[in-house]
Amino acid sequence: MVKDWLRSRKLHLAYHKTEMMVVNNRKSEQEASAHAGDCMIPSERSLKQLGVMLDDKLSFDKHVEYACKRASIAIAALSRMMANNSPVEHNAKLLESTHRLMCLRVISKYRTISGDAAFVVAYMMPIGLLIKEDAECNDTQRDRNARRTANAASLREW
Repeated sequence: MVKDWLRSRKLHLAYHKTEMMVVNNRKSEQEASAHAGDCMIPSERSLKQLGVMLDDKLSFDKHVEYACKRASIAIAALSRMMANNSPVEHNAKLLESTHRLMCLRVISKYRTISGDAAFVVAYMMPIGLLIKEDAECNDTQRDRNARRTANAASLREW
């Protein structure tokens, strides 16, 4: 049936790339398979389509897992640039650029918005101020209120 429809519209299907998923609301796992050309296509529990992970219950749990994993990879990369919470002047420009892109993703805006506006709308302090705050806290490790004081100073400066 699908093959006839494709042929009538002069379309070809790459059978080896074809994926299938059975969507249902039952608690038990449903499995199915189909034959397409010379290929056997088993059903999958989740598929990635256009960057979105779909699962057989349409709960988007897999997509949230996938997004969190990608975010943790990005955070780990930023953490490597800021070894031991010390200020990194030679990577400051790269960190600011990456932080701005992260803010743009949070607020779902385009790159045409200024960095300052993106930080305010996302309610995220610029990375330069955060680095400065960490440096102040590291310098005054004995003071119990160092973090609170440094954070208040950063907020006033922002």
